Amino acid sequence: MSTFSPASHNAPVDWFTSSYSGANSNCVEAGYLGVAIAVRDTKDREAGTQFFGPAAWGPFVTAVKNYDLT
Repeated sequence: MSTFSPASHNAPVDWFTSSYSGANSNCVEAGYLGVAIAVRDTKDREAGTQFFGPAAWGPFVTAVKNYDLT
């Protein structure tokens, strides 16, 4: 099993937004880090970043699609 520590991550990230984001302001950016995926708010990039491992990424995307982020 591999472990990812956000504090130890120093490599640049190629951030991207979904093509479905359109012109609305409710967007997030994601970036691949090899062993994790980083997600941040496009309106407030300095507010922080969430990190997801491969096992958590799929359920996160499903929850977003289903508006089930309780």
